[in-house]
Amino acid sequence: MRRKKIMVWVLAAGMFLMAGCSKKADKIEIVDETQTGSGEVEKVQDDFAQFREEEKWVDEIQGTYHGENAGISVKADILATESTQSMVVEVKRPALNEEYRKSVLKGAFGDADIYYHDIAHWTTEELQRELEIYESDEENNSMDPEYKKALRKYLKDSKDEYTKADVFDVDEYIASRNGIWYELSFGQEEGNLKVSFAILDTRKLKPKGLWEHASGTMIGGSSLEEGIENRCSFSAEEAKKEVVSFAEKMGIYNLTFKETQGLCFQPAYDEKNAEWEKKEFSGEVMAGYEFLLGTGINDEVLFGSKEQSFLQMAWVTEEGVVDFAIINPVEVERVTEHVPLLPLDKIKEAFLLELSENLDAHSSTKYGVFQFTSLKLDYLLQIKDSSGSEGTYLPVWVLKGDGIQIYVNAIDGTVIPEEDIR
Repeated sequence: MRRKKIMVWVLAAGMFLMAGCSKKADKIEIVDETQTGSGEVEKVQDDFAQFREEEKWVDEIQGTYHGENAGISVKADILATESTQSMVVEVKRPALNEEYRKSVLKGAFGDADIYYHDIAHWTTEELQRELEIYESDEENNSMDPEYKKALRKYLKDSKDEYTKADVFDVDEYIASRNGIWYELSFGQEEGNLKVSFAILDTRKLKPKGLWEHASGTMIGGSSLEEGIENRCSFSAEEAKKEVVSFAEKMGIYNLTFKETQGLCFQPAYDEKNAEWEKKEFSGEVMAGYEFLLGTGINDEVLFGSKEQSFLQMAWVTEEGVVDFAIINPVEVERVTEHVPLLPLDKIKEAFLLELSENLDAHSSTKYGVFQFTSLKLDYLLQIKDSSGSEGTYLPVWVLKGDGIQIYVNAIDGTVIPEEDIR
């Protein structure tokens, strides 16, 4: 098969992957694996649905573990992600540095003053409140003793007001938007960059009428089909546009939305405000939207990291976007579509060969019998270089067992080292 390369101008947001840089990519190279030299479309086994017909993989083999015989039992449920076609997506990953932080903060807060919000810059009130929480139930509190020492240390030189940021070398910041404070934080976890934006005073997630009343609590998402009136002035589609616009200002593109729910609140009974609550907020109140979303292209979600078992979220209320988080923001370089996948028998052979010949590389613990209970096909990010700045999202089979995870490329059957998977 000869690949037919097509250079396209990507104009629609749905055609982008999340880009974690300050400038949107102008061109993405699209390669279609089904195109032949004559221009005809060749049928390939690229649909994940073919594997959903398989329910269980049962096998028993003998291997060796540090020179000793080891039993290996596979009784694995077979799962495949909801994707409808296989793709290979080559990406670049941004470095977490001062320039990147400054760019994202500027996008989120515009010209507003930005302040440090790492523990060393917390206000006196914040430090005292945190200490009070710890000391109120110290016997049952799981707070790290070193954390308590740090709170006391910073309390000695703390200030009543926030410190304006001039050098962007820490990971937590706050700024005010429409009179409400928000925190924007950066982080690295197992080599994965995370960017999180959230309202600082969670009471103000509630509808404005409930801000001053402790009785109003958030109870999470609820189906828009349940007939509850949504008091948010945005429609669901308008709220999505708010999320996309907010993300793009931070240099983050290619949001793929998988689920939309109403953001709901439940006023509890409050004797002092019983009449007010009865009149204004009786029962469950829907006043915003909760979106489940992820890194994606062509409406296919590519998860942020191997440890992430849930989609990322964004919340929209009357105040606009009040909560947003991403893992592994990336810039797309090249997309190869309709990539043929190996049949399941070949994938099983690859796993069995690895288990029988190379078990030592995957476990530091000796078991009487090594047991494996899950086999799943999903998109994962494989790092291509030592710096971690380049990677590829591709379909990968993951076999899970007793403290062991083994990764096999669904396209060519090669085993991928765990340290290369993000």
